[in-house]
Amino acid sequence: MKADFEKIKETTGVSDIQEAENRFLEQKDLEERLLDLKRTFAKTLHDLKVEKKQLDSKMELLQGSGARCPG
Repeated sequence: MKADFEKIKETTGVSDIQEAENRFLEQKDLEERLLDLKRTFAKTLHDLKVEKKQLDSKMELLQGSGARCPG
């Protein structure tokens, strides 16, 4: 068991079991936050794609009616 911890200590740079546990828990928390961000950005991307389709449809209708954009 001590040899196992020495290997973990050497690999990770932690000095005791508590520090190793804290790092593990921090990584788990970070992973959960990143997954939440991924879901949020996926929804935002989906919403923007839907909005773009709607705007493209409006643009086609305006172009078909001969309306001109101000400018």
